[in-house]
Amino acid sequence: METLRQRFFMFLCIFAVAFVSSCGDDDDTVTPVALDLESLSAGDTDLNAATAPSNVPSGASIVAVFTRDMDASTANTDNITLVRDYDNESLDLNISTSGNTITIDPAEPLGEGTQYMLSFNGNVAAADGETINAFQRSFTTAGSFVPSGQVAYWPFDGDANDAVGDFSPATEDVVAITYGSDRLGNDGGAAVFDGDASIIEVPNGPELLSGEFSMSYWVYINTENHLDDGGNPAGHFIMGLGNFRGFQFETNGGVDFLKMAKQYALSGEWEGEVGGSDFFFNGDGIDRDAGGFYATTFERDLGEQGVPGILKDQWAHVVVTYDGGPNIRHLYINGELMQTDDLGSLSEVPEEPALNRIASANRMTFIEGD
Repeated sequence: METLRQRFFMFLCIFAVAFVSSCGDDDDTVTPVALDLESLSAGDTDLNAATAPSNVPSGASIVAVFTRDMDASTANTDNITLVRDYDNESLDLNISTSGNTITIDPAEPLGEGTQYMLSFNGNVAAADGETINAFQRSFTTAGSFVPSGQVAYWPFDGDANDAVGDFSPATEDVVAITYGSDRLGNDGGAAVFDGDASIIEVPNGPELLSGEFSMSYWVYINTENHLDDGGNPAGHFIMGLGNFRGFQFETNGGVDFLKMAKQYALSGEWEGEVGGSDFFFNGDGIDRDAGGFYATTFERDLGEQGVPGILKDQWAHVVVTYDGGPNIRHLYINGELMQTDDLGSLSEVPEEPALNRIASANRMTFIEGD
C-alpha cells in the first residue's frame, strides 16, 4: 500500500507540472529581439572592433547588420554620414537596405591612408519604427596618405619613386642622390641633394601640367658651405617643371625670397606667343595697393625675420595653388597664406595679356624637397 500511495503522489506531481506547463502555452506574448548593431565591416575588416582599424580597403563597401529588419526610408544620407578627417568633407554615399542589412558605398573610392568617421544618428529605425542608439566609428584606409585628387606623390623613403601615380623616374635619371633624415627624424626619409651634381628627373612630367593644380613639398634649404666659384653664398634651385616652358622654384644665397619663375603659352589672339610673371615673395607686405605688383592682392609682412626666418636652414612646408579660370594663385608656407596674385588683372596690361594656358614641357625636375 505504501508503494501504491507513492506512485499516486508522483502521478499527481507530474500532472501538476504538465498542467502548469500547458497553461503557459496559451500565452502568445513574444518578447521582441532588442534592436542593436550586430556587425559593421568593410570587406573583411571589422569596423566595430574595440580599436579603430587602420587597414580598411579603400574600395570596399561598408556593411552594417542589425538584429532586426530595418526601415529603408530612414537609411539615407541625412542620417548616415561618412566624413573625411583632414578636410572635414562629408562624402557622397549610395545607401541600400535589404532586411536587417544596410550597405554603404561611397560614390568615389576612398583615399589611401586616410582617416574617416562613419556616423549613424538616432533617426535610423527598424521596420517597426523603433530607432537605434546613435553611434560613430572611426577607421583609416590602407596605404600611404594621399589627399583626394592627388596624381603624384614622392615620399623619398629610400627611393625616388612616385607612390601613387605613374611618375617614377628611370634609374639613370636619379643622379648623385642619397637619403637622410626627414623632418621627423626618420632615417632615410628624405632625398639629399649635394647642390652640384644631384638631380632627379621625371621624363613624363608634362602630363602634370594643367590649367589648375596644387603643389605641396617639404624642403630644407641648407646654406652651410653652399658657395659659388667666387666663394659667395650660392643660390638654390629647389624644384622645377619644364624649365623655360613651365616653372621653377628658386631662391638666392641668402634665402631672401622664394620665387616661382615661369612661362606660359598664350591662347586667343596671342596664340603662339609666350608670357609670364614670376610669383615672387619676399615678405615685405607690399601689395598692389601699396605700390607693389599690380596683381598682388595680398602679401604677408614677415617683419625683421623676413623669408630667411621661415625658410633658411630649417624644414619648411610650401604649397602653391593655381586656378586657371580666374587666374588666381596662392602661396602658403607652413600652413599660412603668404601671397595671393589675381592674374586676371593682367588682361588690362597690353604687354602682358591674360595667362590662360600653361605650356607643355619636356621634364619635371626635383632638385630639393621631401
